[in-house]
Amino acid sequence: MKMRLLHSSWYDEELELELPDAPKVVHAPPADAPAIGDEEIRAAFMNPIGTRRISELAGGRKTVTVVVDDLTRPTPAWRIAPFLLEELRAGGIGAA
Repeated sequence: MKMRLLHSSWYDEELELELPDAPKVVHAPPADAPAIGDEEIRAAFMNPIGTRRISELAGGRKTVTVVVDDLTRPTPAWRIAPFLLEELRAGGIGAA
């Protein structure tokens, strides 16, 4: 079975693979998610699933480390960061 996959840092190249017919191989790319706006992002920070808000977790702390993925990933960190920083400030973490 032949399968063509996009690859490289910017997914601008194709790679053709020859795969065995068994076990069954399925290419399952991530599904496109619906676009969300600032209000939906803010609501997610205000109502996290299964944990307390970041502002509560930051309470009493002096510093934090924020790690984001690099440009080879599709995460819109530039959209999320302002809301994260807002939550950290609400928890008492100031700018460095």
